[in-house]
Amino acid sequence: MYKVLLVDDEPWILRGLRGFFVSMGDAYSVIGEAENGRDALALAQREKPDIVITDIRMPDMDGLAFVAALRENHLRARVIMLSGYAEFEYARQALRLGVDNYLLKPLDRRELRETLQKIAAEMEREAAQGTEWEEKEDCSEISRIMADIDCNFTKDFSLNDLAEKYAVSISNLSGIIKRETGKTFTEHVSERRVRKAEELLKNEKYSVAEVGKMVGYNDYYYFTKWFKKLTGVTPSKYRSGRKEKFQ
Repeated sequence: MYKVLLVDDEPWILRGLRGFFVSMGDAYSVIGEAENGRDALALAQREKPDIVITDIRMPDMDGLAFVAALRENHLRARVIMLSGYAEFEYARQALRLGVDNYLLKPLDRRELRETLQKIAAEMEREAAQGTEWEEKEDCSEISRIMADIDCNFTKDFSLNDLAEKYAVSISNLSGIIKRETGKTFTEHVSERRVRKAEELLKNEKYSVAEVGKMVGYNDYYYFTKWFKKLTGVTPSKYRSGRKEKFQ
C-alpha cells in the first residue's frame, strides 16, 4: 500500500482527491492533508509519504518551495503537481525539482490514474532490484557526476536529467550531491552560477540580463533572487558597487 499526502488550499479539491483514492481501493492510503506547503512539509517529515500530490499556488509556502524543501530534507516521495495555470515556466521549474508529472486543473481523473500507475510501476521496479544504486556506487562514478555538474552548470539541466543520465534515483542523487558539497543540487548549481556571474559582471559589454542568461538563468527574477541571496546585493548593485570602488 502506497502512502499518499494531499496538499491544496482549496478544500473542495482535497475532498475530490480523497474520494478519488477511495475509489482506487486498497493500493493507496491517504495519510494526511494540508492546505499549505509549510504544514505539508511537517506532515511529510513525520509520515514519510510515498507519493505527494500538491497544488503549485498556495499561501505561506507554495508548491515549488514545498517540493524543494522535500528534496533538501532527502524525503523520497514521488510528486505530482497540480495547477490551474497553464504556464510553461511553472512546469519547467517543477520538472527541475524532479516532479513526476504536472497536471492542470480541472483535474482529469484518467490522467491522474495513469500517472499513479506509472509511478507505482517504477517504484515496484526499484524495489525488485533489491539493492539501491547507492550501494554499488564507486568513487569514479561520483566524480563523473560532480564533473558533469561543474562542466554544465550554466546549461538548462535538472536533477531529473542527471538522474536519468546516470540511472540513479533522484533521492540517491540528492544525497550524493549533499555529501559531496554540503549543499542541495539547487544550492550548489546556483552558487556556481552566481560566482561565474560575478566574473562576467566585471565586463561592461554585457548587460545584467545577458549575464543572467550566460550563467543559466533565462528568468531575470530568479537570477536576481539567487544573486542577492548569495552575495547580499542585486547584480545591478554589485556592478555599480564595483564602479564606485575603483573610481
